[in-house]
Amino acid sequence: KIANDLLESGFVREIGTGVSSGGRRPILLEFNPGVRYALGVDMGSSHISVVAMDLGGAIVAQEHHEWDVISDPEGTMELIRRTVRNVTRAAKLDFHDYLGLGFTVPTPLLSEQENRLMTYYMPAWEGYQPDLLMHQFLDIPVYLENDANAGAIAEKYWGCGRGYDNLVFIKLGIGVGCGMIIN
Repeated sequence: KIANDLLESGFVREIGTGVSSGGRRPILLEFNPGVRYALGVDMGSSHISVVAMDLGGAIVAQEHHEWDVISDPEGTMELIRRTVRNVTRAAKLDFHDYLGLGFTVPTPLLSEQENRLMTYYMPAWEGYQPDLLMHQFLDIPVYLENDANAGAIAEKYWGCGRGYDNLVFIKLGIGVGCGMIIN
């Protein structure tokens, strides 16, 4: 039943039959990374980058812009929306092809429960909720995270931190950020 549900959804696909070990030959299945896509927005203090990738992590389109993010929230959000449209078009996708959006910001969040930015570093952003604005624009789940924390997670699963239970990721840019993974 589970395999049939996954086949129906397109998240897995049949790739042939296997060798029998005494009974009926098994049908082999594999994950289908191209059934849906993920969108990523990296908002730094002086740039934005947008990437579309399949569920296996392969980048299908990306675009980068230098921008005065710190002092121009309205212009930044408009540039992000325009870049998302460009990347989506370049990838030959529609917004409904995305499962969600990961959005990194160059400042800590007030708490894990509230996706509000700490704006002492970015005072022009007081009252802005970039995740809510992007959710309204795309109508998909948006996951907001501090860029250094996201960097630590990326290193843990795909980078130099693989195989380690503890790591510290230090991000150097206009400011200094740190993400830690402990146990």
